[in-house]
Amino acid sequence: MATKYKREVRKENAKDGSKTKTVYGKGDEFAKKQTKTSADKKTKAKSKMSGKTGETKSYKYKTKETKGDLVKKEKSVKKGDKSKKKIVVKDKSTGARGVMKTKDGKTTTKSNKAFKENLSPARMNRADKDMMHERELIHDAKGQIHKADKAYKKGDKGKKQEMIHDREMIYDAKTDIHKIDVLKHSRKNRRF
Repeated sequence: MATKYKREVRKENAKDGSKTKTVYGKGDEFAKKQTKTSADKKTKAKSKMSGKTGETKSYKYKTKETKGDLVKKEKSVKKGDKSKKKIVVKDKSTGARGVMKTKDGKTTTKSNKAFKENLSPARMNRADKDMMHERELIHDAKGQIHKADKAYKKGDKGKKQEMIHDREMIYDAKTDIHKIDVLKHSRKNRRF
């Protein structure tokens, strides 16, 4: 004698706070729909299956990540052989928005002007590179002063001259940074 199945909805809460909802159709041996939600409600997965065979018909997945003003939403859908995916990145403070869509292996991207400006790599001119080099020298000299100071406190009196030399290097590097900055912003070097 064949077993008769009723329509049934099962809800489960996991220890980590995630929730699962499973729906069985009338007369179906296997689940018809299943929804899984993460504890923080930022990730949601939905599946539709054949109640007779248990074979998956379609699948939807949504996730949302937030880091400060930056919001990233991802949505993917699979139905039979076809699949599509959409990723949206938004910056609330600047209004920058970028969208990447993938459908059946083909990817398209769209973004507004603010998005392109914010995510384009910064270009460094010669003055910026020189200033960066001077800052690296200052950082290295401070590290050397710290090491020499520890040795001096332990009794190595020869390290005092090394500390004086490193302090002079820092002073010279700061002066060079100032000179480069003045040249960079002087009227004759402006392009407009």
